[in-house]
Amino acid sequence: MGGTARIEVRNATRQSVLGGRVAVARTHWSRLRGMLGRPEPEPGEGLLIVPCRGVHMYGMKYPLDVVFLDQEGGVVDVRPDLQPGTRTGFIKGSHYALEIPAGTIAASGTRVGDKLVWQPTAEERILGDAAAGGAHAPAGGPAVADAEVASHTHALSRT
Repeated sequence: MGGTARIEVRNATRQSVLGGRVAVARTHWSRLRGMLGRPEPEPGEGLLIVPCRGVHMYGMKYPLDVVFLDQEGGVVDVRPDLQPGTRTGFIKGSHYALEIPAGTIAASGTRVGDKLVWQPTAEERILGDAAAGGAHAPAGGPAVADAEVASHTHALSRT
């Protein structure tokens, strides 16, 4: 997932971290591909797909945990240990899907109704500062260029 801005995703309800190096898939192709053809993610890695109402695991070689979120970052469904060759179907109310290593949902205690928040990683904030000529880049600034994800980050980081 190199070359992509990274975000940190936390469960604000349970005070746990789901991923510290999560890429964001915003384009049609990156959403369709998801984790397909990529190595199994290490703990802390993942992919936030936006928009997304369901995922498939066709062609995958390893299981993933998937957390579905509404537009405000509320968890509307969790799919722990989703196996290769399966799919979820459409998830009512979902706007985001977070694909993370299998076991992360259990380790973080994430459940339906929890609130997730995210912001650019510290490294991305530093890179954003450098790109801005040393000026402070606000959370969700240049490192996470997608306006929808950036504005969502701002709103959620205040909760």
